[in-house]
Amino acid sequence: MIKRFSLIAFCIILTIASCKKKDSRIKPEDLPTALKSINVNDKAYQSVEYDEHGRIAQLSSGTFVDSFKYNEQNQVIEIIDENYAFTTSASTFVTKVFYKDGIPFSGSRKDASSHIKSPNAQYYVDSVSYKVINNEVTEIRYFDKKFYDYFTNELKYTNTKDTLVYYFSYLNNNLASETLHKYAVGKYTYGAKKGILSAKKLPFVLYQGAPPVLYGENELLTSDDTVEIHTYNYTYNQADFPVSAKVGVTYKADYAPTSYNQSFVYK
Repeated sequence: MIKRFSLIAFCIILTIASCKKKDSRIKPEDLPTALKSINVNDKAYQSVEYDEHGRIAQLSSGTFVDSFKYNEQNQVIEIIDENYAFTTSASTFVTKVFYKDGIPFSGSRKDASSHIKSPNAQYYVDSVSYKVINNEVTEIRYFDKKFYDYFTNELKYTNTKDTLVYYFSYLNNNLASETLHKYAVGKYTYGAKKGILSAKKLPFVLYQGAPPVLYGENELLTSDDTVEIHTYNYTYNQADFPVSAKVGVTYKADYAPTSYNQSFVYK
């Protein structure tokens, strides 16, 4: 009987050892690196879809959906930024981007939101200009706003005074801050390992309010906006990509801190 138990224990040890040996043979370059989804507290929260060329085609997060279209040079030429949080209409902006010598140069942003069908419904189109320094977009300017009849597309009037200017700064190929005029919209810090979308990241910031992970070379450690601060503590795989995170949230108003868990699925 003792010999039998010893034999069973020996087999179990061999099985565990072989499993560990098998796991140790996984090469970092063999691991998937294209982010498929993010779960929050074991529930689906965010998903990423890719086109037939492996480029990011859509990023969905709750009621927010960002879609991307490309030209033959793999440049993003259109972004559709949608928010379905409203029950009566969807907030939708369509940004078109034009390039000069491979660098974002100009474009337009259309308020394509669905409106309640009233006789006076209108939409507007901004002209857009980009300032690029050291291959990084440092300024996006929205100007020369034109208002059109929602149903006939007739130009109603032009507002040349309503100009919005967003400024962007970077550190080690990561988006460090976004500022509207003189007011901070977002501040970000990063670690030294891989960002969750770094294998497929976009080369240029092309619209305001975009998630910083779209451009991050490294993993996001803190995110500070006008309302709350998120702090991320990760575990990583053999290729240094995050596989899970404990996220702490502190609020700038008088609310108690909260936290939640994230897990990252790659394909």
